[in-house]
Parts: sequence; C-alpha cells; structure tokens
Amino acid sequence: MGIANDVFQGEQQQREANATRFVLGVTGNIAVGKSMVVAMLAERGATVIDADRVYHELIAPGTPLLRRIQERFGEEVVQPDGSLDRKVLGAIVFSDAAALAELDRITHPAVIAEVDRRVAAANGIVVIDAVKLVE
Repeated sequence: MGIANDVFQGEQQQREANATRFVLGVTGNIAVGKSMVVAMLAERGATVIDADRVYHELIAPGTPLLRRIQERFGEEVVQPDGSLDRKVLGAIVFSDAAALAELDRITHPAVIAEVDRRVAAANGIVVIDAVKLVE
C-alpha cells in the first residue's frame, strides 16, 4: 500500500497545484495583436512566458543548447563573442528543409521543457506567448 499511497498522494498534489493555475496559449502570425493581448493579460496579473525569450536564454553563449547547435551546424554559426550567429545559421537552415527540421528537433524539446518547467512553477493565470503551440 505504501507505493500506491505515494502515487495517489503525488497525483492529488498535482491536481491541487493545477487547480491554482490556468494556462492560456496565445499564438498567431505577425501583426495579429498577440503582443497587445499578452500585455493586457500581464497588466491584469497574469504570468507571461515568452517562448521566443526562453529560446534566446537557452542559446546564450556557453549554454548546452548552443553547443549542440554548433556541433551539428559547425563552428561558423557561433560568433567570436560566443553568441549565435543567427544570419549564418539562417542561411544554412532556410535553404535546406532537412537542416531546418533538424534544428527544430534540437531546439524544440529544450524550449518546451523549459516552458513546462516555468508553467509548473507558476500560479494563477499563466500565458504562453509562442509562434508555434501545436504542430
């Protein structure tokens, strides 16, 4: 009964945590008003998680994700200061659908995991601002 009780208690704690959180995804193309909606919700106390900002944090100089990108796409995708050279990487992946798919396979799981971690740590209304929420 010990393991079953531990599992039940863990599930109960998760249900209670979820009861204090409402997650809302805001997505859409450029110039459709996402930023305005997100700002309005933030003004009313919502916690905002900007997936693009999360991505930029995860690819900061010296991070594991940036190293994985560099290992796959070459030294030239990192500038002398250690930051990602977005222009060089863009030239590689936007001219090769397979390379873009591979970049997505490298980056999306890391971004999703970090967004999930931040959602789990938040209470109340949580807004996820992301270009892609479902694919």
